[in-house]
Amino acid sequence: MRRSKQESTIEEAHLHRLVYNRHLQFRFINANSKTAAIDLGIFTEKTLYSASVAISELRNSIAEKQIKLQLLRQNLKLTSIVKGQMSCFEEYFVIERKNPGSLYGCIEAWRERTIPLLLVRGARVNVINYNHFQENKNKSNNIFSD
Repeated sequence: MRRSKQESTIEEAHLHRLVYNRHLQFRFINANSKTAAIDLGIFTEKTLYSASVAISELRNSIAEKQIKLQLLRQNLKLTSIVKGQMSCFEEYFVIERKNPGSLYGCIEAWRERTIPLLLVRGARVNVINYNHFQENKNKSNNIFSD
C-alpha cells in the first residue's frame, strides 16, 4: 500500500500547519505570561513602596512620641524636684526678708577669696583661705539657723 506522492505532500502540509499553529499558540501564551509577570512585578513594586512609606511614617511617629514622652518625664522630674524644694525656697525668702543680701554677701565674699586660675594638664590649685572659708560657713549657718 503505497501512498501517492500527492497524498504525502498534503499530509505533510497539514502536519506543517498543525506545528505552526502550536508554535503560534506557544508564542501567544508566552507573551501573555510575560505581560502578566511584568504587571505582577509592577504591582509588587508599588505595594512594597507604599509599605515602606507607611513604615517610615510609623517610625517617625514613634520617634516623635518618644521625644514627647521623654520631655514629659523630664518635666515631671523637674516638677517633683521643685515641689520638694519649695519649702526651702519659702524659708530662704523669709530669711532674705529679715536679712537682706545675706546670701549675696556670702557669694561675694567667696568670690573675693578665690582667684580664678587657668588649669593646664591636670594642675591643682587650692587658693581658698581655709580659715576665711570656715568663718563664712559659720556665718551662713548662723544666718540660716536664725
